[in-house]
Amino acid sequence: MEKLTIFFKAISHPVRRQILNLVRRGKARNLQEIEAEFSLSHATILRHVHILTQAKLLRARRDRGKIWYEFDAVEVQQRFDEFSREL
Repeated sequence: MEKLTIFFKAISHPVRRQILNLVRRGKARNLQEIEAEFSLSHATILRHVHILTQAKLLRARRDRGKIWYEFDAVEVQQRFDEFSREL
């Protein structure tokens, strides 16, 4: 149940949903690429990305000195499956 709580908290904020949509539409993106899509501070974007990675909706990998964020469709599907079993 705790994973579901974390999942729903993560997707409850409109900026986090926008970040997920941005990242899921294609290639992995680094923090600077994500920030470029928003009129928000670095700290605000970093906090939203952190919440999404803690919820395992984004995967982070380090490559060429940067951290790249990728959408984790498997994790999202698992959370929806878990939610449907809880109903």
